Amino acid sequence: MLRRGVILAFLSAFHLPATAEDLQIAEESFAIVLPSTFTRASRKTSTATVEAGPIQTTNWIYRATTGELVIVAVSQLPAPVLDPAKMLTNARDALVKSLGGRLESEEVLAGDLPARRLLFRSDSPSPSFLRSRLILNHDRFYQLLYAGPSPEQRSGDEVRQVFESFRMLPTPQAAAN
Repeated sequence: MLRRGVILAFLSAFHLPATAEDLQIAEESFAIVLPSTFTRASRKTSTATVEAGPIQTTNWIYRATTGELVIVAVSQLPAPVLDPAKMLTNARDALVKSLGGRLESEEVLAGDLPARRLLFRSDSPSPSFLRSRLILNHDRFYQLLYAGPSPEQRSGDEVRQVFESFRMLPTPQAAAN
């Protein structure tokens, strides 16, 4: 296990491709690399109607044999968001509340797109330690969520690699332009 950790640290330091044993996933709107302990996703799409129009959200849920969980949610919004900071704050509050959590830390991430990193925990129904990245890309909202049974797993190299591997892919419509 130590040897694998050293190799993963080396690979991630130089941004080399994932190992053959990792699960490399490319969906229509994102790509991510998960450790081999994770299974392929179950997928669910739902639509909510708001005043501005429909919001279509697709959730991909990946489960690991270690009790860990990674969820990627992509929401297609009816229009670009005019106040990204407010939207991300509302999304943070709703996420933490929906999971019965307590926010431990929040970081505004540098980059071209509005994004935040959250660490929080939930004790319902059993202790879970969560890490999330919220990203707003004009009229598309991405949520990457990790849940695990210990703070050590949440801050481990494998979870860091999952978050570093996450990439948004252009929509078919944007790619055609």
